[in-house]
Amino acid sequence: MSSLKKILVPLDGSVLAEKTLASAAVLAKATGATLLLLRVQEPLVHMADQELYEQVAQLKEDTAHKYLNGVASRSEMEGITRELLTVKGAVAESIIECAVENKVDLIMMSSHGRSGISRWIYGSVAEKLMRQAPCAMIVLQSKADKLLFSQKRILVTLDGSALAEQAIEPALMIAQAVGAELVLLRVVGVIQVAIDSVDPLVMKQDLRQLEEREMVEAQAYLQRMQNSLTGSNTSVQIEVLNGPIAETILAYTDGHKFDLVAMSSHGRSGVSRWFYGSVTEKVLRGSCCAMLITRGSGK
Repeated sequence: MSSLKKILVPLDGSVLAEKTLASAAVLAKATGATLLLLRVQEPLVHMADQELYEQVAQLKEDTAHKYLNGVASRSEMEGITRELLTVKGAVAESIIECAVENKVDLIMMSSHGRSGISRWIYGSVAEKLMRQAPCAMIVLQSKADKLLFSQKRILVTLDGSALAEQAIEPALMIAQAVGAELVLLRVVGVIQVAIDSVDPLVMKQDLRQLEEREMVEAQAYLQRMQNSLTGSNTSVQIEVLNGPIAETILAYTDGHKFDLVAMSSHGRSGVSRWFYGSVTEKVLRGSCCAMLITRGSGK
């Protein structure tokens, strides 16, 4: 994503979904992007009375247009180019199709459910979007009480892989647009060794040396990433931590105020390996920050 030209905001008429609008407006104004406001109408149940069916269908269509026009006329939308879209079909597939057809650069939505993001992860709509969306996604937490980009800090979690590094580009582009600082984080996980496979007398010392070596390698890796971003006109900081990966990331985000936590999806089926793996599941469920998810290409 070399530039941000189109932002897609799916709306279902709920107050929760509309929480995305203010943050989407901020980003659109900062980048000059067009906001595409989308309302998906799920297919009507077939009716024996064809005339009644057509009347109900037209009423739903008129209601959807009226709703989007009302949203587009709100004060926070002033000065932004808007496009209003209504489509009929299955929700996830319609959003994906709309994103592809309109060459969308970013999808923005709010999390749902009693446990925040969890309903989005395990719901069929979110699962398909996260796995198949042709562009990056920002998912705002329902429990967030501050406008996105008010902190001017974006965290990018890296694990040393090329796939994880694909989260850097969209995070940097957004950071440049809103004047935010970028923080690159790598967590060296706790090393697991079967106790009966080593001499207990030397195990502790060997593990400590291995841990120290991995910390040094992680620091050198992040410094290379930091150096590669020289000239981006963006402040880039690096941080190496040690501990249980998910818990350490969550503790770090809780102790340092961030607008976004950027992660790249992994695995043979795209985002599924990240979502159902313990690390990302815990981060997504536990974080109060909005999440920037980039579907990594490659295996």
